[in-house]
Amino acid sequence: MTIRRKVITLQGVPAPSRILRRLKKENCMRFWIQCTRFETGQPVHINIALVGSMCRDGERTVLAFVGGDGERIDVVETPEHILAVHLGAPATA
Repeated sequence: MTIRRKVITLQGVPAPSRILRRLKKENCMRFWIQCTRFETGQPVHINIALVGSMCRDGERTVLAFVGGDGERIDVVETPEHILAVHLGAPATA
């Protein structure tokens, strides 16, 4: 016995596969933010989920990454700006 499926397409409605690809890309990229290196002024992309701590040191913000190697990076942006970029703009009443 063979079952035939009828494919229905709706104009203007994206295919499910396109929706899933878009969601996967958004979920993968939502933790990556762009900052500016303090020393060079060059853009750098940082996975905010891997930042263990951040503190302000004069004109720079020091981002320390989780893990045992003690890697850190100095950026121009303030911790408040970094959190606003990651979490989105605060809602206003």
